[in-house]
Amino acid sequence: MERARTTGGRSNEEKANAVKVFGVRRQILAENVGESFSPHLKAVFPSIIRMLHTRNLQIRKESLWTIQSLMKFVVTYWSRPTPDGAQRPLLLAVSENLADEAIHAVLLVMQKCSEAELTGMACRTLVGIFEVVGWNFMKGYLDLVTRTLKDIMDNNIDFSVALELENVEYLLSSLLNAVCTISKLWKDHRVSKDELDLRLPVSNTKIFRNFFDEIYPSFLEWSSTHQPMWMQRLALGATGIVFTDIAVSQSSLDLERYAYHMLPVLNSSLSHIHSKFSMGRGKDVDMRLVQNAAACCGIIGTHVREAGAGAGAGAGAEAEAGGVVGAGSVAGAGAGAGAGA
Repeated sequence: MERARTTGGRSNEEKANAVKVFGVRRQILAENVGESFSPHLKAVFPSIIRMLHTRNLQIRKESLWTIQSLMKFVVTYWSRPTPDGAQRPLLLAVSENLADEAIHAVLLVMQKCSEAELTGMACRTLVGIFEVVGWNFMKGYLDLVTRTLKDIMDNNIDFSVALELENVEYLLSSLLNAVCTISKLWKDHRVSKDELDLRLPVSNTKIFRNFFDEIYPSFLEWSSTHQPMWMQRLALGATGIVFTDIAVSQSSLDLERYAYHMLPVLNSSLSHIHSKFSMGRGKDVDMRLVQNAAACCGIIGTHVREAGAGAGAGAGAEAEAGGVVGAGSVAGAGAGAGAGA
């Protein structure tokens, strides 16, 4: 690792490969030696983290890959099963500590990096870590994740689109993929466990609702007709995924809370598309955008109507939050945003 950090006579490609090989070898050793290898991995993990702050982009990319690969191994092999065997295994202390280091390090890259591709890769690394640690561990970081995602969404995306910077579509799809993954982890936790949220200081549903309330105005903005079609497509694809998760989560979170603000956006989008076809400019329309918009209409039409009987519960949730959320990706990337793939 020290050789990878120094300039020496080696090329940057060689240094990047050294970081990758380092991670692979440690993973193989840890898998065969078992938990007794944990002190060594814990000792060298900071060296991998430091690679995230080198100047060379390729080394930083390989470091992100190595961190995600090691975290997948750590959680898989250094955990203990739950008593009923039905839920995700419980992380051992060493796994929790390494996951904490990794999450904070990757979030720091996202906060400080001005390069869209690397920020997107860091976001996907974070998603990979969350997928293996699960909702119960991840939710402790959701406030920090929310602030980080919002800062990127509010300050980086519009700026990058306006200047037509490279990799902005990759960055946006990475951000939307992160939101979809968080939504899925919450939904899976809800439907796989007969949990009583009233036993918790703050219910899991309220934690997710607070997260999505902060993010949702960006979804509405990116779905609007004044945005490029590729952006509308990604945003509506991600919207469809999150709306479906909310609808099937069996929670007190009412989809109408968000659908109310999305319907005018969908109406405008489909009207705009129809006008293009009417003028003989159908070839200018991204048909994946049409699919995603139609899918969102179908999801809202199906589940909001079904939720009518539970309007009382939904109204209670709105009252608790002080009203509906204020109005102000992922086709071909990661989760794929369903209809947008």
